[in-house]
Amino acid sequence: MPSSYNLNPDTFHSSVTLVSDGDEPKADNFNSPIKDCGDNTAYLEDKAFFGVEGYYPVRLGLPFENEQHAASDVWAPSVTIGAWVQVQNGAAGKLIFAAQTPIKGRITELWAEIAGAGGPGGVGHVPGGLPATKPTVSLYRVAYSEAGLTLVTTATDAPADATAYDAVHSFGSTGLTEDIGSTRSYLVHFTGEAGAGALVNELALYKIMLKIEATP
Repeated sequence: MPSSYNLNPDTFHSSVTLVSDGDEPKADNFNSPIKDCGDNTAYLEDKAFFGVEGYYPVRLGLPFENEQHAASDVWAPSVTIGAWVQVQNGAAGKLIFAAQTPIKGRITELWAEIAGAGGPGGVGHVPGGLPATKPTVSLYRVAYSEAGLTLVTTATDAPADATAYDAVHSFGSTGLTEDIGSTRSYLVHFTGEAGAGALVNELALYKIMLKIEATP
């Protein structure tokens, strides 16, 4: 009866045994080289994704969009602290960045690292003075087979208090199952604080990260 063989991706065989004319026509003589070749295929496939898994930083360079408020940019880059700083508090603003990903794999997490008092303002939010509108980070898929943008996930910062909000911290989404493909690309949207309690030159966006795992 035929039987199945689980390929071994941890072993690469530098040579295989070939059947000779005088060998007995039994299964082992034929199965051994077939298994070795199968193992090598599994090994190469596994190693093809080596380095894919891990956290990928979204490059926070010149964004696609920096929403305007009162004829001024809501956000400004700070070379001193290496972050984007919210310089207007009349609107949350929106920064849109392109996310560079491998052409194969799965996005499982999205994170943004911020500090409510990370900018050059140096004041911080008073106790109980959390902004009414808090920062959000969202991931959108751009696919050739889909019209417009498709929202993959969005998360809103939920600090315990003003002290936690002012300190460097991260927030985002986990448990994602977004399969990457050669016909898909991604955009990340980040919005800041607004409304009562929002301050100028305080909120800083340090980094945005995607966690990617390999897929067969």
